[in-house]
Amino acid sequence: MDRRSLLKSLGLAAGAALLPAWTGIFTACKETGKPYVPLYFSPEAFAAASAMADRILPETDTPGALAVGVPVFIDLYAGETFNEEQLAIFKAGLDDLNKRATDQAAKPFAQLPAAEQDALLTRLEEETLLRVESKEKGPFFFTQMKDMVVRGFCTSEYGATQFLAWEDVPGRWEACMPYEKAGRRR
Repeated sequence: MDRRSLLKSLGLAAGAALLPAWTGIFTACKETGKPYVPLYFSPEAFAAASAMADRILPETDTPGALAVGVPVFIDLYAGETFNEEQLAIFKAGLDDLNKRATDQAAKPFAQLPAAEQDALLTRLEEETLLRVESKEKGPFFFTQMKDMVVRGFCTSEYGATQFLAWEDVPGRWEACMPYEKAGRRR
């Protein structure tokens, strides 16, 4: 076997070994048409998180939380970054939201009409503000959820490239500039 044949065989073997990994990358990018199955939340809790995200950041002239995939972000972010105690507190918040909705209207939060969802979230926000004002220590589910909705939106492709002034390669540093120049992308 000459050197050229050996290198050719090694190249083919290396390519064949990497082929499954490459196909996995490309198939992960395809739309499957199947609904997302939550990894860390129950289907009921995930539905409540999705509905809550939609009420916090609804679709207007720009895409809302659902359109940019915020519920999936919340499931993955909470599941992969929260410790067990934090995740339990967050899940308990979603369960409490569903319990309140069921007590009020005999339906889980996700199945309530938008006006009833808004009223329930307004009460939850008011309760959270009272707890903060009374110097009660958190974490507070409602503020965590709002933070994750905003974080999920801003780190989505749309949020980063269209809503924020994200640049692939930043230009020069300007310490003081008006918001109009530094803020939303034009």
